[in-house]
Amino acid sequence: PNNNKKNDKLNIVTTTFSSYDFARQIVGNKAEVIFLLGPGVDSHSYEPSAKDLATIKNADIFIYIGGEMEQWVDKILETDTINTDKTTLIHVTECIETIEEQEVDGAEEEHHHHDEVENEDEDEHDEDHGSGAFDEHIWTSPSNAIKMVKYLSEHFCNLDKENKDIYQKNAEDYIKQIE
Repeated sequence: PNNNKKNDKLNIVTTTFSSYDFARQIVGNKAEVIFLLGPGVDSHSYEPSAKDLATIKNADIFIYIGGEMEQWVDKILETDTINTDKTTLIHVTECIETIEEQEVDGAEEEHHHHDEVENEDEDEHDEDHGSGAFDEHIWTSPSNAIKMVKYLSEHFCNLDKENKDIYQKNAEDYIKQIE
């Protein structure tokens, strides 16, 4: 056993409270988890400070949602701020089949085939969100929360084999709670 392991804990930075919470549940005290935005910060209007960028840069794992909600992350990813050899990026929405609103787009295009009035209201509502938009608040669904916990756990296990069993057990226990 390596006695320096204490200082060698995984350093995980998250952009949403849900990812922060899930990560904490999985790693327990075996890794450091930082919630970047802090309470009361609106992710839509957030701009990372120099300190925040340094925190991301020094992370072993950076967990984000992306999309409309976190356009600032896309900006960072376009630059070479993050050294992906050192920092593993986890785009959490990749584990959820985000429900693109294609059925709705299809319904709009073939609108003259439909005589149902109810459809029109739905289409207008969805149009406000832009085409191809999806709800980024993916963690509000328990089945999605479970997928996210499994997905994060797999990543943590791959990156920190020493604590793999603990992460798997914590993830399983947490999934039982969600269920």
